[in-house]
Amino acid sequence: MCKKSESIINLAVALTKFNGEVHQIAKDAKNPHFKNRYATLDNIVEEIRPILQKHGLSVLQIPGGDGENVIMKTMLLHESGEWLESEPLVMRPVKNDPQGVGSCITYARRYSLCSMLSLSTGEDDDGNHASQPQNSYKAPQSTPQSAPQNNAPSSPPPSKPTSSVPYSFKREAYKLREEQYMDWNDLQKVAERVLGRKLKKVTELQDEKEWELIVNELKSFNLDPALPF
Repeated sequence: MCKKSESIINLAVALTKFNGEVHQIAKDAKNPHFKNRYATLDNIVEEIRPILQKHGLSVLQIPGGDGENVIMKTMLLHESGEWLESEPLVMRPVKNDPQGVGSCITYARRYSLCSMLSLSTGEDDDGNHASQPQNSYKAPQSTPQSAPQNNAPSSPPPSKPTSSVPYSFKREAYKLREEQYMDWNDLQKVAERVLGRKLKKVTELQDEKEWELIVNELKSFNLDPALPF
């Protein structure tokens, strides 16, 4: 749960006015790996800062880490002294070097800022499909046993079968998408390139053999940490 000041009445009014004026942020850069466009952090800040200031709002973003992960907190402040702080956003850099950590911080700032202020950058995030488990395992229901007819000690009940969720290339592709900080448009473009055809929605693809090809492509792809997010 996010943290907040004792009262956020003034902040809430100002944020409502801000959301009434801010528009969709234009995509001003191109990712050369996926051939798609995205809104940079600089462009987002440039677009929203005048509107924030107009309504007495400002944003403070505090990066941290634990040696392996980047941890980002975002605070929304109002001139009245009221404030709202997000839950920490934890991300692991693709490479644990200065460039990788810097890119991860920029990425975390951009996504945390957009989430805090409910900004639209025109990205197609089909997270609802991603969060649904695939090939979920259902434990078999045991048949009721009749009660013993004598006083002889009954045998111990048979142990229940154990099983893990079957491996899914689709779930593996979703995992690799998160690890490589790709949005759903990125994954869609990779899938279309590998399969050689247009897809309505990559999340609707069900053929595990096709997902295997996509996973192999994602595993061979090394995201350049020097690229801007």
